[in-house]
Amino acid sequence: MGTAKTTQQHVTRRSLLKGIGYGLLTWQTDVLFRQNRAHAQIAGREIKVIDLKGEHPGVPTLMPDDRTLVSVNQESSNLSLVDMKSYKLIDTISLSGKREPWEIAFTPSGKLGFVSHSAFDGDQQKKSFVTVVDMKGRKEIKQIPVGLRPNGVAVDKKGQWAFVANMGSNSVSVISVDDLKVVEEIKVGRSPFDLAVTPDNRELLVVNFYDSSLSVISLDNFEVLDVIPTGTPGLDDPYPEFGGGDSCQIAVHPETGKAYVSNYRTHEIAVVDMKKRRVEKRIPTVKYPFGMSIAPQNNLLSVLSGESRKLGIIDLGVSKALSNTLKSRGEPLSEAEKKELEAIAAAENTMIETIPLGKGGGKPPLRIPGTRAKNVTYSHVDPLRGFLYVIPAVPDAQIFGVQVAESSSNAGA
Repeated sequence: MGTAKTTQQHVTRRSLLKGIGYGLLTWQTDVLFRQNRAHAQIAGREIKVIDLKGEHPGVPTLMPDDRTLVSVNQESSNLSLVDMKSYKLIDTISLSGKREPWEIAFTPSGKLGFVSHSAFDGDQQKKSFVTVVDMKGRKEIKQIPVGLRPNGVAVDKKGQWAFVANMGSNSVSVISVDDLKVVEEIKVGRSPFDLAVTPDNRELLVVNFYDSSLSVISLDNFEVLDVIPTGTPGLDDPYPEFGGGDSCQIAVHPETGKAYVSNYRTHEIAVVDMKKRRVEKRIPTVKYPFGMSIAPQNNLLSVLSGESRKLGIIDLGVSKALSNTLKSRGEPLSEAEKKELEAIAAAENTMIETIPLGKGGGKPPLRIPGTRAKNVTYSHVDPLRGFLYVIPAVPDAQIFGVQVAESSSNAGA
């Protein structure tokens, strides 16, 4: 590992694709949806390959209906909508603003989508914008100017505010969903890359790549409450052209509120206790981890690395939902169930499986999961060919008589 001056640098698509950006462009999404039993019996666990009809897909995100996956395509400047029950492309939406659309976030109703335009190959000293999309009418309705190189985007749980991380401005733009205009600009750390709202809707968490830290912002007054070190700032190996940094993506557990931050250059996941405001554990994972997603029913964290072409599965232990269900059963566990529960508890915060994803180009992942990760549906995009790959969960999977077959969707690489 080397060090580098952490000044803002011009990042081209080529350099992005070669390094951390390739992880960005092979965004892993575990699609959180309920699978139809009849469909699952027909489909089995056959890996699906879906042509997105878009060039250079960036970050796919599941809509609030838990069924429609939306891929943001950079070079074709459009959105691809995929039905995750039929595994078919159902529509595309054109975006008038080029400047490389990157990520989308939705209001809780799914009515509006907010798309960031990162301008990776364009004039990075020129302010970019967020495109607002009417998802029901399937059309663009407005462009909102924000800061330099907007990247991560999120919407609060009440649908009042949309937040955009401006990598080039070291700030977060706050957009009023009602008025569709920027009402606040919050200064954070250097090169804010990703962000997420806490489950209680009280705080916004912002990952700063250059500083390798997590800024904690109050949603009451938009003030920065704390800054938590998460990674190792200044690291520039590999791909120094992207700048010195480490921490890049975030996933927040909906039950525990813990934040999981991927550290790309130290190959680990930092687990942040948000109550104590500190990193409580660092979990070794696949090399160059990027995007992550949490499947809460199974309590598994999936980590995708576009650089190493691998999907790592981390066991987070016995979920609160499963624990409560077992307590309410009113009957003792069998010996076999006790052993299975002990095995899950013993594996907490360890990587239990690695799935090789192959080289893309229309070819699906090399195999399907074999551990308890088989109970979760996984998907990721091939940015060079414009395909979406989906590994379905085991149909009607159960543990201790509790239905656990689920998908996991988000973005990660």
